[in-house]
This record gives sequence, structure tokens and C-alpha cells, in this order.
Amino acid sequence: KAAALAALTAAVPAEGKWPVDGSKPFPMWGDIGTKTINETTEIKNINLLRMVARVDVVVPTAVTNFKLSSVYVYNYNTQGTVVPTTAAGLTD
Repeated sequence: KAAALAALTAAVPAEGKWPVDGSKPFPMWGDIGTKTINETTEIKNINLLRMVARVDVVVPTAVTNFKLSSVYVYNYNTQGTVVPTTAAGLTD
């Protein structure tokens, strides 16, 4: 399990943003506990968490003279594990 978790590291691309065109998988994770997965396994629900976030900028409709030129996000991580490694987020 430790070797598999070590392989699940994702880094922000050199351009500084995650591509949304499908060229790079969107890092998400979920945990269903210890279960053997095969052709007869029936799993109804798996809750997934995203590793990256979206930033929405909302401009009130009353504002008419506004043009967004850029958005900056500061103090973000440039690399992280897809699966949490803390005891609170993952059990062995």
C-alpha cells in the first residue's frame, strides 16, 4: 500500500494551471475500505474528493463597465498526493 501511495503524486503543470481539455487526468480520490474488486463486486456509491479547486469570479449584473484581465491565486501548493497521508484522512 505504501508503494502505491508513493506513486500517487501530482504536480501543477509548468504553465501554472491545470488543463481542462482532458489532456491530463483530474486528480481525485475516494476510499471504500478494504474490499476485493473483481467482476462481481457491487459498489453503489463512492464519494470522491478533488485535489484541485476552481476559482469563480462573480460580477453583479448592475456592474456594466468591467473586464476581467487575470486572476491570481497565492500561496498554493505546487505538488501533492492524490490520496491523503494523514491518519485523519486515511487508515491502514
